[in-house]
Amino acid sequence: DGEGCTYLAKSTSSGKTKRVYVRLRLAVAQVYLEPLEKLQRTLGGKLNGPYLHPGPNRQPHYQWNATGVEALTALERMWPYLSTNKKEQAQPKINEWQANRKVARKVNQYA
Repeated sequence: DGEGCTYLAKSTSSGKTKRVYVRLRLAVAQVYLEPLEKLQRTLGGKLNGPYLHPGPNRQPHYQWNATGVEALTALERMWPYLSTNKKEQAQPKINEWQANRKVARKVNQYA
């Protein structure tokens, strides 16, 4: 179990017709850039940072992110190496994201 997480980023469109958009996201944050660069070379995604936080004993940190299909592909490649806990955290997010995509496709089909 590491510094990473799987989550759903939800946003609502502006305008008269409000639509909720759901994006599957992966994030890994840490102080050392080198492992995140290796993660990016292996799985794609984007690197951000350094992020600076005020306060004593706070070090700058970097973050690796993957979104949508890229996040799903990264999860599929990592799956055999994930802990049971991380799999249990990720699977409901994957399921909800995939279900939301199916609904969005049906709505767009009739638009």
